Amino acid sequence: MGAVRVRWVVRIAAFHKPLLTLSIPGSMIMILRTIVRLRTVGIRHFQGDDYLIFLVLLCYVGDAVTVTMAYYLGTNLDYTQDQFAAMTPAQIHTISIGSRWETLAW
Repeated sequence: MGAVRVRWVVRIAAFHKPLLTLSIPGSMIMILRTIVRLRTVGIRHFQGDDYLIFLVLLCYVGDAVTVTMAYYLGTNLDYTQDQFAAMTPAQIHTISIGSRWETLAW
């Protein structure tokens, strides 16, 4: 497995495998379920859970995106105080954005 050094933190290149292994099949199951419900009962007979699946899918994909963004931008938990002292304001701003993405993922 390869690793990429971003600033002072080592990012493992294989990070996307588990994320995609969970996200793609989960999304496909939700989409296929909706297609089956459309074909069996039609849109006129959708129940509450059929409409709720759209919100769930949106949250599911949104979580995958926010976790990925936080991973690549970095969070304040990835660095020591000494490393922060050696950073430029632009690097600190990038880490601040990454920390916001991490908070949003929660």
